[in-house]
Amino acid sequence: MNLTVAILDRQEDYARLLMEFMNQQADYGFCTVVFTEKELYRGYEKEHKVDILLYAEEFRDSMITNLSKVSYCLCEETTLSNEFIFKYQSASNIMNLLLERYLDLGYSWKPATKLSGKQKIIGVFSPYYEIKQSELAISLAKYLATKEKCIYLNLQPFFLSELLGNGDYNSLSDIIYLLKQDGVNKSVKIKQCLEKVGELDCIIGTYYYAELYELTYDEMIKLLTELKENLLYETIVIEFSLGTSLALDLMKICDSLIQLQLVGGVQQRFSITFENQLKRTGQEQLIEKLVTISTPCEEQGQKNIRLDKQKEAEYLQLLKAFHF
Repeated sequence: MNLTVAILDRQEDYARLLMEFMNQQADYGFCTVVFTEKELYRGYEKEHKVDILLYAEEFRDSMITNLSKVSYCLCEETTLSNEFIFKYQSASNIMNLLLERYLDLGYSWKPATKLSGKQKIIGVFSPYYEIKQSELAISLAKYLATKEKCIYLNLQPFFLSELLGNGDYNSLSDIIYLLKQDGVNKSVKIKQCLEKVGELDCIIGTYYYAELYELTYDEMIKLLTELKENLLYETIVIEFSLGTSLALDLMKICDSLIQLQLVGGVQQRFSITFENQLKRTGQEQLIEKLVTISTPCEEQGQKNIRLDKQKEAEYLQLLKAFHF
């Protein structure tokens, strides 16, 4: 569903840069046009449907009383009023605000593009969690993001930020809160919670361990449905722990499962015990989904390593061998 967005602003360079960015984001489905004079816009409006109008403050007095469509004033100072949008923020923030407010007014929206081919969910886990599990999941997600639209979802009670670069992130906590709310536009708000690292979109793990136990199976299905049907991800890479109540349900809904098996010591016995438990409880069908990647167990002091280019290349060779 395409939405026509008109920008009326005498700062032509600003308006055209915003227009070009908005038109490049295919999943939003915005068709954006620019005008620098009110008369030119009025002429266009007579011949075309305009869903959303953004106009500079200098046009406010003459425009706001004559418009029946959705319109917002591009202001040069921050404000809490829903009639205004701060002009000098990122173009992606402006787009998210426009879409969120448009939906809040009761209008409908669906992604403009459709996917061809099968969407898939890949789970990455280890019976004994340590940093290599995250290395593997992130390497896989980064690799897939170069080929298709991919998102990395971390369902861990903590997250080591050095794997994706240091910084303050939105987290899974924001998503969990959102999923528990009724009557909100989840697709747009989920977009606002995503972190982007290169070509990869990410939902980073929660900072509060107990929140993972508040995330229900139904809420998880809602999130995956939003990611697949409305945000159009072709692949979702989920990193999860066997210590959560969702673990078995997640294994059932994943199309493929990658198990990291550490060779040596107690960690290898955890892997063997886990597969034996699946067999004893009648879950043999899950074993058929398993792809096991073995890696040597490291000393405790060597665990917290940064994912450098050489190590990433080694993992990519493993992933290619398993045809991902």
